[in-house]
Amino acid sequence: MNKLILTLVISLSLISFNRFELKSDFKLIGEWEGTDKNDVGYFTFDKEGYAYIKFGTDLLGGKEFIKDGKKFSLSYKVDYDKSPITVDLIFTELETERQLVWPCIIDVLENDRIMFARGSNGIRPENFTDYDFIILNRIK
Repeated sequence: MNKLILTLVISLSLISFNRFELKSDFKLIGEWEGTDKNDVGYFTFDKEGYAYIKFGTDLLGGKEFIKDGKKFSLSYKVDYDKSPITVDLIFTELETERQLVWPCIIDVLENDRIMFARGSNGIRPENFTDYDFIILNRIK
């Protein structure tokens, strides 16, 4: 019985250690694909700090894009030191510099697979059980 408990404790420790190692090496940069309510969507996070979101034929993001006749940019900030990892998607109206922030969280399942949840009303989710989330797979 003691050997079984010891084996279980060691196994769980190794799993936790591997997961920590994975998170410390993880970077969000790249193109990600996910399915939400049968619609395929894409998120791209570039090295310069800009994000792009594509659902269907709608493409938002980058240094400059036009929505409803106004110019916007979409940038992002990541805090890898928090648990879960936090991501802010920042929409900036270029003429007025007004900003809208989508507070998000991610959990690294594998280096190329994450859980992504977006808060609402400016409130960041604390976990993935109380919020809708999407599984994203890195494709580039």
